Amino acid sequence: MKIVQVIPNFGLGGIQKAGQVLFNSFSRKRLDVAIVGFDDGPRFNDSDERYHIVSSPDALRELIQKLGSDVVHIHGHGYSTSTIRQISEDPRFNSTLIVSTPVFGRPPEPRSILRSTSTCCVGNFCFDRLADWLGLSIEEAVLQRIGAVPLTPFEPLADEPIRSKRESVQAYRRKFCPDYSGSGLVFGRVGRQHVHKWTKDSANTIDKLLSRFPGSQWLSVGFPPELGLESLKARWGTRFINFPETSDYSFICQALSCLDVHIFSSPYGECFASSIVESTGIGVPTIAVSRPYRDNGQAEQVIDGKTGFLVADDNGILSKIALLSKNPDLLNHLKNESRNYTRNHWHADIVADKLLQLYQAWREDQPSLDRFPILAEQLEDALRFREFYRSRMKALHGAGPITGAMHHTQSKLARTWVAHRFVAKAKRMMRR
Repeated sequence: MKIVQVIPNFGLGGIQKAGQVLFNSFSRKRLDVAIVGFDDGPRFNDSDERYHIVSSPDALRELIQKLGSDVVHIHGHGYSTSTIRQISEDPRFNSTLIVSTPVFGRPPEPRSILRSTSTCCVGNFCFDRLADWLGLSIEEAVLQRIGAVPLTPFEPLADEPIRSKRESVQAYRRKFCPDYSGSGLVFGRVGRQHVHKWTKDSANTIDKLLSRFPGSQWLSVGFPPELGLESLKARWGTRFINFPETSDYSFICQALSCLDVHIFSSPYGECFASSIVESTGIGVPTIAVSRPYRDNGQAEQVIDGKTGFLVADDNGILSKIALLSKNPDLLNHLKNESRNYTRNHWHADIVADKLLQLYQAWREDQPSLDRFPILAEQLEDALRFREFYRSRMKALHGAGPITGAMHHTQSKLARTWVAHRFVAKAKRMMRR
């Protein structure tokens, strides 16, 4: 089977990394695989002839034909409607399976494009929401070639930091936080250096953390200058350390290995955050803020007592840090559980195996649950997630009578595509 992973470009970002991680995993399985992007970038590997850069959709189509592709998997923010249409309408690709991963999980326009492409969502959260937005039951969605695997999956480095070896962690802390006192927790975040990836209150939350927990240390990668970077440096000196965003995965893993806790708070949430997978994969639990009416894939990734804690707001971050500061045994338990859970559920090779099974099922004219166990597994996982997620959101955001009614209404609006688009448009107009 010849597989082509198509990404927007070779720049930074989870979309680009997902395609590359899958490419690497398929390569390890000795499959015939190539990766294609429209622009150059820091993730481009010019020493590997299986990396390709194209300048236009026409050039992409010609390259796919030249490669003799059985599966073309297109990763993007949404459905690449024009590319899907061009490939599906070309008789040279009658036997080619087209798979789309619209990272934000929005329905395509027009909906008829779903007849030309299978859909691989980046996780169960996006699958669940997309099924709602399309007006499909979970079983209907599965049978209409809509599925989910964790993207971006965890890809360990050959020389990754081993957190079980205390001396390794201490060595990296001396490198990244040379003045760390050793008397408090090290917490922080690795993310993109973009204001929309961090909340406007990020600096205030960091101030509260460093004030409330003497001896603690903040370490981040990608904190935006626009949100008060210089003020934090001036106030906290070497207790606040930040590095610019980078595509150097080894550097990211070393920075993460210094942390006791990874803190994730984004105003719009994420569909499946690579930074959470990267941190939990090397044994750093995450405290994440839930965004139930926006992208909330972090609620799928952060499982209380396993990979960290999900909280309702930034005050919840302070509360959980206080809990972990007083309970080193609980923190050590979370570190071990985070690493084990990530490697057993989100490891790149496990994800690639599931995706290959989905490719096989989707190549059939009428894939059935009986014939393809992976489809039955997808159905079971999605049903389990829906029940778990909705009860969890109610407990976290709608426990009281008034908050419960508000949460019910807002959740219903968020799960209805027309209402979601109307509310989103109204908010954009109010911000102008």
